[in-house]
Amino acid sequence: MAEKIYRLINDKKKNDFLMTYIRCGSISKAARKCKIDRTTHYQWMKNEKYARAFEKARQHAGDLLEEEAYRRAVEGYSQPIYYKGEKVGSRKVYSDYLLAELLRGAKPEVYRDNKTEVNANVNINLSDAVAAARERVANAKETTGDKS
Repeated sequence: MAEKIYRLINDKKKNDFLMTYIRCGSISKAARKCKIDRTTHYQWMKNEKYARAFEKARQHAGDLLEEEAYRRAVEGYSQPIYYKGEKVGSRKVYSDYLLAELLRGAKPEVYRDNKTEVNANVNINLSDAVAAARERVANAKETTGDKS
C-alpha cells in the first residue's frame, strides 16, 4: 500500500518516518520512534517531493484512524473482566460516541448539531428601564388597590 507511494523518496530515514507516521498518526511520536528531531520533518517539508509524500501519508493515517473508529463503534472490541485481580472473562464493548461522530461525518446534513448562532448588539438604558419598571409596579398597585 504505502510503500509504493513513497518510491519517490529515496532516503531510508524519510521513508521510515513516513511509514511510522502512517501507523501512529503523530509527527512527534513518529520522530521519537525514528530517533530524529521532530523539526527535521519540518525541514524536509521544504522539499516538494517529500511534502507530496507526507500529504499522502497524512491521508493514509487518517484512513487508518477512521477504520479503527468504525471497528470500535460498529464491530466493538473486547474488554477484559477482572474479579479479585484475576481475569475471569471479557465482554464486547461498543462506542456510541464514535458512532455518533462517524454519522456526523458521513451525513452532516442529517446528524449535525442543530445549533443556530445569533450575534446581536442590545443597547439598554438602565435608568429608563428602571423607571419603566417602577411605573409598571405603581400601575399594578393602583389596579389591585394595594397601598403598600
